[in-house]
Amino acid sequence: MAHIGCFSAPGIGFDPRVIRIMAGLLAATCAAAITLATWLDRTPRVLLPLALAVAAFAAAGLALRLAKPLLASKPAVAAALLAAVTTLDLAYNNGPSSSSALPPTTYDVLEPRTSNATIGILKGSVVENDRRRDRVELVGLGFHWPNASLTHNLENTLGYNPLRLALYSKAVGAEDHVGLPEQRKFSPLFASYRSTPG
Repeated sequence: MAHIGCFSAPGIGFDPRVIRIMAGLLAATCAAAITLATWLDRTPRVLLPLALAVAAFAAAGLALRLAKPLLASKPAVAAALLAAVTTLDLAYNNGPSSSSALPPTTYDVLEPRTSNATIGILKGSVVENDRRRDRVELVGLGFHWPNASLTHNLENTLGYNPLRLALYSKAVGAEDHVGLPEQRKFSPLFASYRSTPG
């Protein structure tokens, strides 16, 4: 009978060679993650996610080992066990995070009738006429803030625009997004916010 995945035919057990290969790949991945984190001086930030990833793989491996002998005698129990582990894995790893499933109030600035003080100040300060056309820059406020410019008709130097001009980006250092203030890169042509307008 043919081998499928890391299982061999019923009654024979796991293929030790495949298990060794998978364990080696997992160990190499962990080593690469720790090496990169050390190089970037981010070791404390990678330890917990790495430990959780190893735990997820261990839980999956244990579930497979427990389910294997049940396949012939109790297939429903084996399927339920595998489904439960898979559901828990997906619920945690694909569940709410700092980038999703946040309270609706977090995105209030995107509402046209928002009462956000920052948006109010910007809308009240921006001037647009024949001689002047002000633009704003929303830096370090969160990933959703650049989209507020679209909602409130503010011209923004940054943002997730569908069309980005490479020459403009190089000239003023404006990239697609700046999540943190220190990520704002200036260019020789636009060395700071106090640069003389061209």
